[in-house]
Amino acid sequence: DEVVESPTKRALPAGEVHAADRPVTGSELRQLLQLHASEMKEAWRTFESRLDKAEHAQQKQVGEIASLSGRVKINEKDIRDVKKQQETLQPKLDSLTEDVRNLKVQLDEVKNQPIPGARGGDPAQALARQGGGAGDSAVPVTDNHPGTNSGGDVLSEEDQRTLIMEGWLQDTRRAMIETEADIVFKLPELEGLFDVDKIAVFGPRRSVGMVKFVVRNGETIGQMRERMWKVIRTVSQAKLMFPSTKNMGEEKQVWMSFMKTRTARTRTALISMVRRVTIGLAMDAKDEGGGVVHMEHTQMSAYDMDWSAGTIWCGVHKIASATHRGPKDAEVITMHGGWVNLDAVGQ
Repeated sequence: DEVVESPTKRALPAGEVHAADRPVTGSELRQLLQLHASEMKEAWRTFESRLDKAEHAQQKQVGEIASLSGRVKINEKDIRDVKKQQETLQPKLDSLTEDVRNLKVQLDEVKNQPIPGARGGDPAQALARQGGGAGDSAVPVTDNHPGTNSGGDVLSEEDQRTLIMEGWLQDTRRAMIETEADIVFKLPELEGLFDVDKIAVFGPRRSVGMVKFVVRNGETIGQMRERMWKVIRTVSQAKLMFPSTKNMGEEKQVWMSFMKTRTARTRTALISMVRRVTIGLAMDAKDEGGGVVHMEHTQMSAYDMDWSAGTIWCGVHKIASATHRGPKDAEVITMHGGWVNLDAVGQ
């Protein structure tokens, strides 16, 4: 029988062999592999270049993210510090606002208080009724001669011959003031200058006392006032401090001054109160370590005081004034005695 061959083994008829179907030689196979390898290498180089660029960009982004993270942490810390300071200062500002309002009420009471007439009385009786006044040492003046005083701006003859001695804390007992005043009376430099040997204190508790002078025989009013000026200068140069203030940790220098009119006293009380409150705020404003942030503002020398105009400055900031115009672009409280710039106080 005739053997039937498989179609795969059977040779194609002549003329039917295609070029694509003919067997691949070893040389052709090597060329194909080399071409494929070359394409693979080129593709890998392209991929590797793109990968390097991506890694470089990633490293750059990591650095930027780290830098941004550091700045964010610093900003967060600054924000926390600002919030902490704000929380610390806000009660102080509220307290300052309340103090200013209370001062306004007290000054209004002083303004509306009737002036004593011919019934006499002591120049410090108004102080006794006021309870010590509104400022550091507010001493309202009175006039014992009706018809000669216009709104408390004219001093009586007796007031003009009276000096105010200050340097005690508020609500100091009268006995303590009378005892400690002897320190001034017994100064050798002041021997023979006083006309009294005891200070006058009106009321059970005060922060000031009065020393009266008289025109001696053969002495003119000018010579008497010269004695008064010498007392003022000597006490100022002595830089005395009463023991009671040292014991309380609030040392105050002793000083003496002429009695002032009600207007002058109102101006003095305003800036004295503002300085005292501002120093208190500066002492309470502390950093995380417990240190005072603005130590220089806790010193009285940091404040410029114009007593006659009732104006106080701290550096470039005008804090309060009884005669100058108030700033328009700041938070200002206006009162009978003047105005207070709360923004400047807070700084």
